[in-house]
Amino acid sequence: MPLANVSGKVRSTRGEFLRLKKRLEFLREGLEVLTMKRDQLNQDLQEAMGHMSKYKSELEKELMDAFEGLIAAYATLGRSEIETQAESVQGTLKVRVKTKSVMGTLVPRINIVSRPNLKGKIGTVQYGVANRFLNLLDNLITEAEMENEIFRVAYELHKTNSKVNALEKAVIPEQEAEIKFIEEKLEEEAIEDLSRMKIIKNAIIRRRS
Repeated sequence: MPLANVSGKVRSTRGEFLRLKKRLEFLREGLEVLTMKRDQLNQDLQEAMGHMSKYKSELEKELMDAFEGLIAAYATLGRSEIETQAESVQGTLKVRVKTKSVMGTLVPRINIVSRPNLKGKIGTVQYGVANRFLNLLDNLITEAEMENEIFRVAYELHKTNSKVNALEKAVIPEQEAEIKFIEEKLEEEAIEDLSRMKIIKNAIIRRRS
């Protein structure tokens, strides 16, 4: 920030100079912490995206196999038979959601509390298909958790990066400009005071001589 833009914003006193110096030190420490957080979040995000890509690819293959089994069951037994037996299944899927902190960002973690009871309720073919999808629930939940974590970490990274940029490009440079302005003003005043003292000293000497 040009010093001309600072002149009307700050008081050119030593107390203000010391206050701004202390605040600048605090801002620089904050910038260091935020920069470390940004770098760690970026690393976490890259790792999460890499794991997600691999996990999703494997899960898609498992889902395709499960759907092929479902299509075969429909072709063998017919839609009406499958839907009739599906209605006899007891129990529901229940989950419990908790949270985990990733660099201060809360992300959900889902635990399955209860599952539908398939044993003895449906035929062998249907049981094989239904059980396969039921077993994939854990994987689907894990994928949902990973996607949500990526979204939340990316959002937190965006916010942190905005703060870092604001400190680096606006707040700290402005503070430095204000400090420099006051410092130069104090130096000017010190020189003026010294000049006045010399004038007074010379005047006293002339009067005594």
